[in-house]
Amino acid sequence: MKTHSESRPSFTRSRPKWPRVALALGTVGAIAAGCFLFYPYLKGGYDRLRGNLTQTFVDDTARAGLKRHHAGANWLGTFSVSVMDYDNDGHADLFVNNHERHRPYFYRNNGDATFSEVYEEIGILENPVGPVFGAPRISSATPGFFVWLDPATRLSGTWHIRWIAPAATPVSGTLTTNARIARAEKVGFSATDTLRTEESVIHFTGVADGTPKGIDFTSTFPESTVEFDLRYDGKAEPQRVHIGPRGVTPPALPLSLSLGDRHATVWGDFDNDGRTDLFVTRGAMVGLLKPPHGAKHEELFRNGPDARFTNVIRESGIRNDYGRGRDAQWVDYDNDGRLDLYVSNLGSRNLLFRNLGHGVFEETAVGAGLDLTGPTHFVWADFNGDRHPDILFSNPERLFLNDGKGHFAEVTEAAGLKHARHYASLKDALFWGSGAAVADFNNDGHLDLFIASGLGGGESRLLAGHDGKFTNVTARAGLGGLQDVTEGLWGDFDNDGHIDLYTISPHPASNRLYRNKGNGTFVDVTHAMNLELTDRLEWSLRTHAGGVATWMDYNGDGFLDLFLATRRPKDPQHQKPPAAGAAKAAPEPLPARILAFMKGKTPGTHFLLRNTGNGNRWIKVRLAGSASNRSGYGAKVFVTTPAGTQFQEAGASTKLLFAQNDVPLHFGLGAYGKATTLRVVWPDGREQVLHDVASNQVVRIDETSGNHD
Repeated sequence: MKTHSESRPSFTRSRPKWPRVALALGTVGAIAAGCFLFYPYLKGGYDRLRGNLTQTFVDDTARAGLKRHHAGANWLGTFSVSVMDYDNDGHADLFVNNHERHRPYFYRNNGDATFSEVYEEIGILENPVGPVFGAPRISSATPGFFVWLDPATRLSGTWHIRWIAPAATPVSGTLTTNARIARAEKVGFSATDTLRTEESVIHFTGVADGTPKGIDFTSTFPESTVEFDLRYDGKAEPQRVHIGPRGVTPPALPLSLSLGDRHATVWGDFDNDGRTDLFVTRGAMVGLLKPPHGAKHEELFRNGPDARFTNVIRESGIRNDYGRGRDAQWVDYDNDGRLDLYVSNLGSRNLLFRNLGHGVFEETAVGAGLDLTGPTHFVWADFNGDRHPDILFSNPERLFLNDGKGHFAEVTEAAGLKHARHYASLKDALFWGSGAAVADFNNDGHLDLFIASGLGGGESRLLAGHDGKFTNVTARAGLGGLQDVTEGLWGDFDNDGHIDLYTISPHPASNRLYRNKGNGTFVDVTHAMNLELTDRLEWSLRTHAGGVATWMDYNGDGFLDLFLATRRPKDPQHQKPPAAGAAKAAPEPLPARILAFMKGKTPGTHFLLRNTGNGNRWIKVRLAGSASNRSGYGAKVFVTTPAGTQFQEAGASTKLLFAQNDVPLHFGLGAYGKATTLRVVWPDGREQVLHDVASNQVVRIDETSGNHD
């Protein structure tokens, strides 16, 4: 066999080197970038700090149409903030509740990332603080009945009442207050007009002559409920009654004006008509009420078809006689499909109002074993998984389990919640004790607790729950050493499927945001998220105390934004910006700062901080109960993706310190485009399961029909 080989000519060509070098560098860069971007996904979880460097919070307060400096100028400033959709238009509205006599703000969401202030339009009467109408400024061309409180006499509580009616019009009225009348003086009365004063009642009659007439009176202490029964010629004309600085018109007569502080603002559909209602606690009164001066009324506002509110507290049976209302929460503790109400008091026993239906309640705290005196901060949730709501007090910690028959038994020590701190006085309980917040931070299907330290020493704690028992995991989670914290807010701000924690402190620039890393630990991302509030926003924030806050998706983009109402102590060393290059002044001791805080008169500041978001997905769940209460409070929602299962309990997950939000439950999905399953367990045990639920939507689920959209 003959073999041969072929020789092929070879060619050589000279090529420039720079294209190959550029190609190599580009390839290496692309590989490195790909590893950088996709490593977190390959790892099994989306790490925002690595995967998206652009997410932050920006100040949208002015652009959204909110007031920057609020009127809560006393030592507590804004007392609570709450979020709801009061007009059922699918957009989150905001109620800002200021302490003492300063008017609240009610912001309706316009649906375009802006708000309109509608407080005077919706029937929630404001505290009637002046200066508004002085006698020389009232024109006879404006008939009506004018009521306001003189702010210059805050400590003595001087009220001004003026009426203007056409000549020869009979005018009569009765004013009742729950404090003794210290003095009452006629203004512009004629010889035929009469004024008669009893211990806590003023009666007046007369004939109008077209000029301002009225009464100036002072009660023995200012923070009291004042009730007016007004008549014009026997006919009530509420459109001619003007209350407070802007001539607010009450929805009906007789009208009730409450001068006591507004504290808790809690939202829930107590009459099951599909519209969320509002309960407000009142009463930081100077001294406790004693008979015969009457009972102070809380406020129960029923939401009507026209999205206006009517105070129905009188007919509801809800009375807080001689109590100083603090916190409150709607809960269906007996699972009868109607929302009940628990109210805590300072200095008197707490109250449990069972909803009997038809807008009527009965007080049952004694029979239930919940007539405690002392603890004011609490949260209702099903801690042991038996579908019956339990109650946890956080100042000091006490856990009561619901036996499902209307009775509660304390299991504090057995649950691992023994707390050595005790409060020596009411003042300590009020100022030092703070709230608890529930969430399933480790996605194990059990509710966990963050308990704020308060201001009385000690540290905040993170407690992992399992079947009604709790283990302290604070240090392991990287949250050790958190002192002087008044509240914690749970919310998945980066939508990675792991719920994060925002903590509030009364010290300037001390609020912190902790990102849940998904492995049981947290990392402080306050600075990275532009939330340090020392030099990134206006200077005044350097000395504003933490105040109160809430998560809310105000612009509907699926990312939780932060509304923050700061408080500002009156501290002389912080009244003006420090000079350039000046050394930072040493802070005053804590007791001195607290005293200055309490005496402060400078206003706090509102901030609406928009979350710019990232590429992560989300789902919101809105429940509509039928056999259960309409708000769905007590129902449990489980959202599953390939990364695991998240869990929240409606009504409990949205309970804040002195507030209860009525909003859809919010779940982050990370990079996943759908939830594998969405499971709802209603309070009666009924379950509904949805499969392959697309992300980036609000899922509304009806209990009876099972329909969802």
